Amino acid sequence: MAEMENSKDLISVLWSGADILRSKMDANEYKDYLLGIVFYKYLSDSFLIKVYDLIYDEKPGTLKEALEAYKEALEDESAEELKGQLSKECHYIMEPE
Repeated sequence: MAEMENSKDLISVLWSGADILRSKMDANEYKDYLLGIVFYKYLSDSFLIKVYDLIYDEKPGTLKEALEAYKEALEDESAEELKGQLSKECHYIMEPE
């Protein structure tokens, strides 16, 4: 069920991004930007899943649940330790906003 929600969310995000780009440029141009958006979405989702896994040692039910867990973890006193683990394992850090 969570995978279906994630797929619907991804489709919605990609379609909205494509609509915005199509309104501002030719169709031949916006395809160049869309690949970057898809790649960023993949990195963002993968990062949130990894964060949740590090915190709870399990996969999240939804990406929203993972995002909320990440926001809460950044307010915790062990936030720097989590950032260090993420930097070591993912080789990048993303802010939740």
